[in-house]
Amino acid sequence: MGKDHGISPGKEHYTCMVDLWGRAGLLYEAEALIKKMPVEPDATLWGALLGACKMHGDPVLGRRAADQIFRLEPNNSAAHVALAETFAAAKMWEDVAGVRAMIKGKRLLKEPGCSWIDVRNRKHVFLSGSHCYLKKDFIYESLSILYNNMIEEEYAPDIELLDFCIS
Repeated sequence: MGKDHGISPGKEHYTCMVDLWGRAGLLYEAEALIKKMPVEPDATLWGALLGACKMHGDPVLGRRAADQIFRLEPNNSAAHVALAETFAAAKMWEDVAGVRAMIKGKRLLKEPGCSWIDVRNRKHVFLSGSHCYLKKDFIYESLSILYNNMIEEEYAPDIELLDFCIS
């Protein structure tokens, strides 16, 4: 970037590279980049690595990334949840319990999931756990149909992780 375009990479560029390498499973290459980059990594950058560790099932590196996030932002609820999910994916149930205890001890709240859709130039926002949308019955009926279609196609979710994510 610098040589060809005269642009010095910033934290956002490094975060993108960590995210890309992480998604590709190159977790330790991403960690090496973090260690040698000339800017101080922030919680977002470490979060990209933690997300990749969750995706690819590396609880050891995931714990290191989470520890860096906790050093920078001790009450980052998303990082606590991601670490617990990383441990759950590796069936490290004692570690999951430890993170959950930490979440309770710090009285952290997981921010609700949010999604939206534009219909005829009007934005409709949905928050996880909210039941106040006017067309919720139609939405739940549609979801039920989709779920039944998934069953007919023999889709099988990982029940252990599903139980963890719902609680």
